Amino acid sequence: MKNLLLVLTVLTAVGCGKLTRVLDAAEAIPAKMDSLNEGMGETNDSVRLQKLGVFEAMVLNTDNYEMLAPFPADLMTGGKFLGQALTDEEALQWVFKSIKKINTYDINSNPLLDAADEKVQAKFDHDKLGLYMAVTIVSGYLRDSVIEQIVQRIYSSDRFSQTGLQILALRAKFYSDVMLGGSLFTEKFTTLGHTKEAIDYNTKIERIASLPYAQSIKVDIVGMINPDLNEAMSVQFDASIVNKNWSKIKILAEAGFEVKPMSGNNAADAAEAKRQKDVFASMMTLLNQKIQQAQTLN
Repeated sequence: MKNLLLVLTVLTAVGCGKLTRVLDAAEAIPAKMDSLNEGMGETNDSVRLQKLGVFEAMVLNTDNYEMLAPFPADLMTGGKFLGQALTDEEALQWVFKSIKKINTYDINSNPLLDAADEKVQAKFDHDKLGLYMAVTIVSGYLRDSVIEQIVQRIYSSDRFSQTGLQILALRAKFYSDVMLGGSLFTEKFTTLGHTKEAIDYNTKIERIASLPYAQSIKVDIVGMINPDLNEAMSVQFDASIVNKNWSKIKILAEAGFEVKPMSGNNAADAAEAKRQKDVFASMMTLLNQKIQQAQTLN
């Protein structure tokens, strides 16, 4: 139908004497459009891969490893962009490669490094720790849809099932230790936004805790020179952290929330104050339900 309309439009302009050429051109349009769409798809994919390269370079840049605790601020932007851009296959392969490097790259394998120098050893471990934090952040920022795909791949005993478990462990660590423990829990919950964000983060951890293989979710780190770091970086997911977080969120929200309408219009401020109080009450109801559910399960 679209081809017919195109032919009729062109005929009006050029006359019937050119009918054959117009029909030939019209017949060629679908093939040309398919070719154009295919080319655009290849271009878009090429641009996407270039962006992934830029994001990966950001998280692998050791200059961004200077401050890793309590909040790895310099790694957050690149880690967020990379995590949100990766597919499940890309995420699994990237995390597999990174954890393998942390666990198997030996300082003695690099002849340019003085393996006996304590400062060199410390720098070697610090760079591995930076990569570990990058992997943690990327795992945290993977899209929820990608996480669900990884969950299904674990169920089906995929080639990268073990890596999938590592991603889930690091994702839980990211939200519990970095986004909650290293950020939100260090502030007063004076706004609705504080409480909502905390609830969103702990909901992601709760999803991991709900999996039937939650006890198998872990990361073993063995490649650090300092053995204390191996222990500190290894993660065994503990589902009890979910309820601890719910309780802490409730305490911080109740202690800190303040209604602050600031339009200067009394009627508008009164309406906004009511809205904020209603939303806050709904959040408290949700938190109470979460805490009661966890207590029932225990």
